[in-house]
Amino acid sequence: MSKTRSIIRLKLKTSVCNIIIKNGHIGKWFFDWENNLVTAYTYLSYDTKNPGDLFEQTRISADLALLVDVLTIVTNQDINTSVVISTEPIIDSFVGEVTYKSKSVDIFLVEIRGLKHQSNASCLNGNDPIRINDNSSLQLSNEALEEIYSILSRVSAINKYSNTIKKLINYWRKGVDLDHLQFVDESFLSFYKIIEYISKRANLHDKDIPTRFHKTSSIKMAYKFAVGAKLKRPTKAQYEMLSDFIDIRNNWDIAHSKIRPLPNNNTSNLFYSYMDDAWEYHSHICQITRMTLIRELGVKGLSLVNDGGLYSLTLS
Repeated sequence: MSKTRSIIRLKLKTSVCNIIIKNGHIGKWFFDWENNLVTAYTYLSYDTKNPGDLFEQTRISADLALLVDVLTIVTNQDINTSVVISTEPIIDSFVGEVTYKSKSVDIFLVEIRGLKHQSNASCLNGNDPIRINDNSSLQLSNEALEEIYSILSRVSAINKYSNTIKKLINYWRKGVDLDHLQFVDESFLSFYKIIEYISKRANLHDKDIPTRFHKTSSIKMAYKFAVGAKLKRPTKAQYEMLSDFIDIRNNWDIAHSKIRPLPNNNTSNLFYSYMDDAWEYHSHICQITRMTLIRELGVKGLSLVNDGGLYSLTLS
C-alpha cells in the first residue's frame, strides 16, 4: 500500500462565542479559532486509493481526539460546560511538494497555495444540532478569556502527551459531551472515572492512610485521590465533597450502578443530607477533575475557589 504525503486541513464548528485564538498549537495540530470555527492543519500520509483511510489516519496518526479534548478542557471553565466543540470534523487533504516544515497556520496557508486539493472526508453523527445552538451566543468575560489563553499557551508548550493523560482528558471531554446531550448521570460517571483512576494511582494501603480517614471507605478513597492528585492541604469540606462523589456513585442509581433511584427533589423519602442538591455535585466533580487534569498537563498555579457554594478554577 503506497501512501501519499499531504497537508490536512480540519474544520470544527464551535458554540457561538467570543473566543479568538491565532496560531494555536496542540500536539501535531496548528490552528486558528475565530468566527465560531476551529481551523487546524497538520502533515499526514495516507492511502489515497482507500476512501476511508483519510479519516482513519487523521483520527489515529494525527490524534484528532487530542485536539478536541484539550480545547474542550481548556475552554470550559464554566460550571455548565458552556463551550461546545464539534466532534463532526470536515477534513480536506492537499498533496504535492509537501515540505513538513510549516510550524504555524500562516505558513501552512502559504504552503497549501502550491498544492492540489486531493479529497475530503467528514464524520456526521447528528449530535451537533443538539449540542450547538446557533441562536445562543456566549460572551465570556475578559478575565475568563485571559485564563483560557494563559492555560492554552502553557499547554501548547507540551511536546508529548502520555497515553494515560490522553485517556483521562478524553473521559473529561466525553463527560462534557454527555452533559450537552442531557445525559447528566452518564456525564457524572465519566468524570468519576478520573477520580477512580487517580485514587488507584496513589497506590496507598490502609497503613499509609492517617487514622482520621478510616471512618468510611469513601473518605479513604477521598484521601487517596487527594494524594494521587497532589492536592495541597485540602480542607475538611473538600475531603467531604470528594467522599460524597464516591457515595453518590456507589449508593445511588448513577448510570450503570443500579442500586436505588435518585430523588427528584428534597421531598423524596430517599435522600441523604446532600441529595437535595445532588446535581450540584455534577458541577463540582466537573471542575475538580478539570483542575486535576490541567495540572497533570504541567500547568502550575491552579487552585479552586468556592464562589457561593460552587467551585471554580483560578489561575495565578
